[in-house]
Amino acid sequence: MNPASALIWGSESLNLNMILGYYITGFPMDAVHAAATVLFLWFGAEALLEKLDRVKVKYGLIED
Repeated sequence: MNPASALIWGSESLNLNMILGYYITGFPMDAVHAAATVLFLWFGAEALLEKLDRVKVKYGLIED
């Protein structure tokens, strides 16, 4: 999303410094988002994958 923000708000004078600024200012939010994703997957992935396996079997999406 950082390059998209640069393109949306600075389309007239887009340069390397502007893109780098968006990456630097967006880094804390990107880091929080990455950490939250890791924690979610660490604690919740197994249960979600089990549910998806049941749905696959129920609707015949995979062969047993």
